[in-house]
Amino acid sequence: MYYVATAIIALILNLICTPLILKLARAKGWYDGTGGRKIHTGSVPRLGGVGIAWSFAVSLFVSLTFLTVLRNRIATPWLSLALVLGGFLTVHVIGLIDDFKPLRARFKLGFQVLVALGILLAGYRFKGFYLPLGIGFVDLGLASYPLTFFWILGMMNAINLIDGMDGLSGGISLIVFSAYTFLAFKNNDLTAGAVSAALVGAVLAFLFYNFPPASIFMGDSGSLFLGTAFALLPLLLEEPGRIGNGFFPAVTLSLVPILDTLWAMIRRRRRGVSFMTPDRGHLHHKLLDLGLDVRQALGVIYGFCLILAGAVLAGAYLSKHKDIAFFIYLCASLLVLIGFFIIRLLCHKRVDFPIVAKDKPY
Repeated sequence: MYYVATAIIALILNLICTPLILKLARAKGWYDGTGGRKIHTGSVPRLGGVGIAWSFAVSLFVSLTFLTVLRNRIATPWLSLALVLGGFLTVHVIGLIDDFKPLRARFKLGFQVLVALGILLAGYRFKGFYLPLGIGFVDLGLASYPLTFFWILGMMNAINLIDGMDGLSGGISLIVFSAYTFLAFKNNDLTAGAVSAALVGAVLAFLFYNFPPASIFMGDSGSLFLGTAFALLPLLLEEPGRIGNGFFPAVTLSLVPILDTLWAMIRRRRRGVSFMTPDRGHLHHKLLDLGLDVRQALGVIYGFCLILAGAVLAGAYLSKHKDIAFFIYLCASLLVLIGFFIIRLLCHKRVDFPIVAKDKPY
């Protein structure tokens, strides 16, 4: 009930906020650029991330302040929670500045490093993972710090990279955040549940305006914010020995943006260009090149995400059968990986470098 209330508050706030942002953006001429790797041609504002971030923050504040039962049962230290939420909003503000005046990649990376270090300082990290066949729980020890650090940086940028089509990042995020909400409910983890439920409501409202044909984009202020959420939710849920939490379930849930990012890294390294060089070689571009329209391409990608989310939720309810849960994660991941390679094999269109795109100063 607490989760539903928090999600509804975020939903209503963003449904009210986004039309106001649209009106202001159109009056000021704050539109997203076209050309290069962009697939849209009209004038579309790119400040949807403002509605997502602030409806999330306000709904979480309202829930923790006025839902007395929820506030009294939150076990997370308030200082740690404040550091995490501060990281969310810091990344959002950096993305918002970038939407108006493009920042150098090194500058943005510097702030992301500071946020990642702050999260580690707050005590959030992957402490280990479970392996089947009698191996059991593997304690990462000191290795947990660099693993978590690069996980946070990687996921922040993975969502930013995949955000290139109407309804794409928002839809993927909605599926993943919904799965995390169910995991939190099962584990009776009110902190993670409140955060993920607020994200679900905020993103769902955004999709009302972003589902194709989109009237607003999230921009970097939204994609970096959502990437931070992808990185942090499994850390909020982390507790050794719990099935449904931990490193492998987190990777499984986030596998679509992870694979797309790795694919981009390999593709750009082979061509000898910077990792940040824009191109039209992402998964959604390949699906469009195969002749699918935007909604059909979304259906394929959403399908991948639903398979992965279903596997993680199934594993979460197999607390007495950890090996089976692990192999469910593995099978779902392999199925999606095979799907990626089939799409790549079917689409032989060459990706030319560099793409001329004036929207980013890489």
